[in-house]
Amino acid sequence: MIDKIKKIEFREDGFIEVHLKRIKDFDDYLYQQILNDVNCLPCIRDPKYRSRLYFDSKGYVSLKSYLGEHEFTQEELLDFLIILFERFVKNRITKPAITSLEYVYLSSDTNDFCFLVFPVAHEYWNQEKEIYTLFLQELLKELHAKDSYEVFGCLLCFMKEKESSFPVLITRLQQIKNKHKKKIKWYQKFKHREETKFQIRDIPRALRYPTNLQESLVAEKEETYIASSNRKEKNNETIVLFQPLDTEECYFEDQDSGEKYIIKGTNLSIGRNPDNEMSIDDKSVSSYHAVYDSKKKSIKDLHSLNGTYCNGERIIEKQLQDNDVLTFGNSTYVFHDKRKG
Repeated sequence: MIDKIKKIEFREDGFIEVHLKRIKDFDDYLYQQILNDVNCLPCIRDPKYRSRLYFDSKGYVSLKSYLGEHEFTQEELLDFLIILFERFVKNRITKPAITSLEYVYLSSDTNDFCFLVFPVAHEYWNQEKEIYTLFLQELLKELHAKDSYEVFGCLLCFMKEKESSFPVLITRLQQIKNKHKKKIKWYQKFKHREETKFQIRDIPRALRYPTNLQESLVAEKEETYIASSNRKEKNNETIVLFQPLDTEECYFEDQDSGEKYIIKGTNLSIGRNPDNEMSIDDKSVSSYHAVYDSKKKSIKDLHSLNGTYCNGERIIEKQLQDNDVLTFGNSTYVFHDKRKG
């Protein structure tokens, strides 16, 4: 599957940018599954360059960095591995999740795992035994635990077996957990105490938004991202500030400043990043927040963090009418349709 990827870049704004070698390798059905799965990193497809994908890793911590700073007790390690492998199996059954600690994430908000899944056509991903073995090898190198020899032995035995599966490994770990579980006294059974759900502790709260980039870092990205100073020159036909419209056009008007964004072309990308046609300098707006389709006269939310609202109602995609009020994060705009007919 990796052989279908041309480039993977960890960007300074918290996004993982992925370039496919061929557009035809993109799997739209798998893409829709990723969007609806809370255990997958949010994915956005570039509306202009269809072979580019953006995975939003803001607010997540990679499993590799978490394990490097955390030491488990045996009881905690068992619960941690059981949940990890259960999520792993669930995703690998229907989606080719990347089996590398660098691409498995933890969220301090949901206290759960999140996987990086490329929406590309790939056969037999759930039958690759060697993939699971490599994942366990990497995991064993990073794990730190006290008095957990039985658990490590179980993982090593699994790796040596020619034919086995993660569900079998989960069952074995559950058996070890039950063996070491404290037995309750007979009178405690009448208290009907529910077992508390395991919580992954000490997950560092990652920054939702990046700090200001140095000028040197921005200059290095000049080929991929347009600097804001150059952007106004390039898009001077699209952005018009406080200028009366003498033609019948569709445009967005900033409710606070009165700034107008005339819609030119088929799509208008909206977001915080300066390479959007409609760039909004607001931290509550996602880097690639929404896109407007001029043919359908519709707005589509790109899996943004704070959502897109039309007339106070959160939307995924909606056809717009004249004077509709749109909210992106904390920024509000009015849509105007001055075209005849």
